[in-house]
Amino acid sequence: KTTRKKKLAKKSTLKLVKSKIYKLKTKTLQFIQSDSYIKYVLLLLIPGFFLRYLAAKNMSPNADEMVFATHAIDIIKSGVLQLHYEGPVWSYLTDMGYRIFGVNMVTARLNSILFGTLSIILIYLVAKEVFANNKHCDKIALLSSILLAFSPFYVTLTTAEHDITMVFFSLLSIYFLALFTKHRRYIFLLLCTLFLGLATTVKPIALLSIPAYIAFLLIFNRNVVRRIGLLKILLAGFVLLLVVSPIIVYNLLLYQDKGKVDIHFFRFFKIDVPEFHSFASTAQGFNLDNFLNFGLEQGIGFFFQFEPIVLFLALLSLPLVLKKNRQWTVFFIIYFLTNFIFIAGTSLLQWHFTFG
Repeated sequence: KTTRKKKLAKKSTLKLVKSKIYKLKTKTLQFIQSDSYIKYVLLLLIPGFFLRYLAAKNMSPNADEMVFATHAIDIIKSGVLQLHYEGPVWSYLTDMGYRIFGVNMVTARLNSILFGTLSIILIYLVAKEVFANNKHCDKIALLSSILLAFSPFYVTLTTAEHDITMVFFSLLSIYFLALFTKHRRYIFLLLCTLFLGLATTVKPIALLSIPAYIAFLLIFNRNVVRRIGLLKILLAGFVLLLVVSPIIVYNLLLYQDKGKVDIHFFRFFKIDVPEFHSFASTAQGFNLDNFLNFGLEQGIGFFFQFEPIVLFLALLSLPLVLKKNRQWTVFFIIYFLTNFIFIAGTSLLQWHFTFG
């Protein structure tokens, strides 16, 4: 009897497994034969990943990478919540990679490989929400994914730097902002501020996009804001503040104890820290003269040099999208200008322009 029961149980399990496999095959075939554009985006992940992997494997390291990559080694064991030269989240993520794959240059660049590849899907989702009222929204979103997947600028930025990771979390924040205004569910606003906070802990210049969020909500979505209520809006802002609080607390305690701050507070608040003097020219605060004299021209030059197709398409479509999709066009114009003006007037390095 025991043997018969085991045989019956085995047959039943095999039938169940076969049924699951059949359903999976059926759903896969239905997905392939469907009109959904997401299947093309998933295919784009393959060349997108390999391009970034090849770049990470073959590019020589730059000076910043040698600093950031080594600082991340065993940071999880150290229990450190904030670093003097960079945001903590990137370093923790990098150290996780070290623990799994070992310490090497490709692993140091794993964040950029991973988040750069995932951004191909994310830009599709963001574009689809932004252009939801356009009958060609799927095609526009797919084109966005193609441009990002094969972007020479983004591929060559597959380095042990923070920018690609920051942009990923910023895109995730924008995606949940779009879902919040579309579905009016409060959880999406909380996720929006959460991921904006994470982007900030990767690289604090993510905070420069806050004016775009405020304008988007208060000018174009006042009814949604009224419906949610002031208290919940403040609570969402508190989530952002809570996520970035380790950076703030670290700098307050460091300043009280030693009269020092980290490199980002040094840049924004112009507090004198002697150890930063050797590279002060690349960590200076905003300077209007620098922006007008050479920053503006060089900043625009970066886009002409590295992303001429994207720049051309953006300028060509701007009048049309401003007319048909004003709220999102204004959001991205403010988002772009606040970042561009600040960076072009401070640290004029090409990889700082990844936000564009």
